[in-house]
Amino acid sequence: MKKMSGFKHSLYADFLLLYKCIYYQYTNKKTCQLLGKDRSTVFRILHKYVKVTKGTAYKSDGRHRYCLYLKDCIRKEGFTSCPHDCSKFKQYQCSKLLSWPYVCNGCENESTCRKEKHFFDPEYALGMIRNNESESKHAPKVDKKKLEAFDGFISPLIKAGISIEAIYEKYPGEFPVSVRTVRNWINEGYLTAKRSDLINTLSRPYISKAYKYAPVTTRNPLMKASRTFEDYLKFKSEHPGDNVVQLDTVHGKRSDKKCILTIYDVASKMQLGILLEKFTAAELKNKVADIRSMVGEETYSKMFRIMLADNGPEFDELYNLEIDDETGVKWLNVFFTRPYRSGDKGACERNHELFRYILIKGKSMNDLTQEDLDYYFSMINSYPRKSLDGKCPIEIIDEIYGRDFHQKLNLKKLSLKEINFRIRRK
Repeated sequence: MKKMSGFKHSLYADFLLLYKCIYYQYTNKKTCQLLGKDRSTVFRILHKYVKVTKGTAYKSDGRHRYCLYLKDCIRKEGFTSCPHDCSKFKQYQCSKLLSWPYVCNGCENESTCRKEKHFFDPEYALGMIRNNESESKHAPKVDKKKLEAFDGFISPLIKAGISIEAIYEKYPGEFPVSVRTVRNWINEGYLTAKRSDLINTLSRPYISKAYKYAPVTTRNPLMKASRTFEDYLKFKSEHPGDNVVQLDTVHGKRSDKKCILTIYDVASKMQLGILLEKFTAAELKNKVADIRSMVGEETYSKMFRIMLADNGPEFDELYNLEIDDETGVKWLNVFFTRPYRSGDKGACERNHELFRYILIKGKSMNDLTQEDLDYYFSMINSYPRKSLDGKCPIEIIDEIYGRDFHQKLNLKKLSLKEINFRIRRK
């Protein structure tokens, strides 16, 4: 078995395969064979990494309906239901959870059952593992006595204005961990010395690097079973000449109704910004489909050969664009990044920095119009790049698809003097 905490590239693919086996009602034996794991390993996964929904099994008088010990109480004490404040109460689990597949996925009584429910979702499971890994990394990996001894040694020196680096240079043998880890311990409050005691402390508040992964799941994880990042790498190696576009969404405030779909062309470094009035998978799919009429079918089939989309639920219907509804021809191939791995489409993420020069994080997007975005991304795509030998993305996209092709995308070629990345920054 691969180590869970190692986050091998195939871990998410294994979870998707397990989900698929449960969905198609494969036997325990066949599932273990396909996964290449023993029964005990699959059993632990389906018991440890599941989303648990508490049961709503209460009578109208506030008494429990499903208690694990209710039958014994009826037989010994003569009760018909146990009191709400019974200290012995333990939620009764459905007998189906005691045998394969140990989860409620696909149960015919799912919508009406009031017992405790267990659901296996690949992304939720991976999120749980990620959070456990993140928490374990930030906790000190030395015993309490050693940590206290090290604290008594280093904290007085830090409070005296001596930097951690200087202390390490003089007493390297006293350090149980690296200088960077010591600084993290101070930031997390594991030592007596505070962040304000550090001689080079910046005035801005410290934000912990410990990130809590939100268990956001897609509506249909099954459709990603053959469209994982591993599948993308394999397909790309077999079709090296096919063009790749990376898709992501950019958000403003949590309360915003609008957001932005960005489409990044890897070959030219050109990036489009498309306004989404509603944050739904259906609208996003329709917006991508509209580009086909903008650029023409021939160019669309060349430009959108491979789509690499973010793993969010807003991209759930993107795979429906692979097959042309009228001809049945496969236009493109859709793949998805690994959950919580923004680096899988790092070029797209990096290009967002230019947009954030114009609209900084935390600013509302509700007042944006598509005309605004066309202007902002015209500036972004007119900006010269060293990686393009001083050319801008608009010049490159025109070289690939024809003169003035950028105009079909509602972009304008601007001179360097016309670019102002601080136009909205206040």
